Amino acid sequence: MECDLCANRSAILDFNRTCCRVRFVMSLPDRETRAGWLDRWRKKDGMKLAEEIEREVMDRWKQRSRSA
Repeated sequence: MECDLCANRSAILDFNRTCCRVRFVMSLPDRETRAGWLDRWRKKDGMKLAEEIEREVMDRWKQRSRSA
């Protein structure tokens, strides 16, 4: 579920929200940078949240691939 910031595609992100983190990661230019942020969050916030973000990012990439 998206917060109001994500639903409105705001330039502001709230990194306390999973949807904002996912949107941020999706905007990064390369896989290495995306992986770096996921690792950073894994260390900072724990495995459960990082896995949730990673799953959502992977799902969104799959959706992009299908619609391309």
